[in-house]
Amino acid sequence: MVHFETEAHGLTMDLSEIEARLGVIASAVGDAEVNVGSRGRLPHRVAVIKLTPLGNPNDFAEITVSAGGWLSIEVPGGFSHNTLVELSDTDEVLRSLDQFLEVGIAYVHGSRTREVSKLHVPHVVVRTASGDVRLELAIRDQLMRLFRLRS
Repeated sequence: MVHFETEAHGLTMDLSEIEARLGVIASAVGDAEVNVGSRGRLPHRVAVIKLTPLGNPNDFAEITVSAGGWLSIEVPGGFSHNTLVELSDTDEVLRSLDQFLEVGIAYVHGSRTREVSKLHVPHVVVRTASGDVRLELAIRDQLMRLFRLRS
């Protein structure tokens, strides 16, 4: 059994449980290639699920759960959405993971639009049954775009 361990908080999370949940979800996803696994070394180890639409290998949604409790979804173009969860509450981690998986599945099935803010910074809105989720560029990338537009 593999565990996430964080020295800062002394918390332990069962990586095999997260990977098992990802595997169950992966088997239920249609019309997409699904890869489940982990990468990195402690304390930077992450559980990963990558969803890729069939027929479009350059498009994907990658969801990661880090040893520090960060859940992240990233899509092409550098757009992402991140949240921090309490690792000692396995139910909260799994609930949040299910929400991120819902976003990833909706993304690869095309339930998304690319939009531009009033400041001309692009973002992606993914539409799910639970509501819309906005995937944004990293703040550094947003600022770089703003300054390029003004020069």
